[in-house]
Amino acid sequence: MRYESLDEDKKNHGINDGLGCCYHALKDMEKALEYYQDAVTGDPQNTEFLMHRAQCYYDLKEYNDAIKDLNLALSIKEDDP
Repeated sequence: MRYESLDEDKKNHGINDGLGCCYHALKDMEKALEYYQDAVTGDPQNTEFLMHRAQCYYDLKEYNDAIKDLNLALSIKEDDP
């Protein structure tokens, strides 16, 4: 799906996810988690957002939360790589 075809609300959630990825890369996990949370709250069916948040939880050693997000992503889109 092209970025231009998304509605404004979906674009904003993608921005939050992107900011989460930036903070994650900078190893600021708490700030990354805040942005990932905003992205997931805004678009809870987006498996990419869930996977990013799961990775952040994993890096924070919050394994139960990581597993919950991974299971939720699988329940949404079972064949998602």
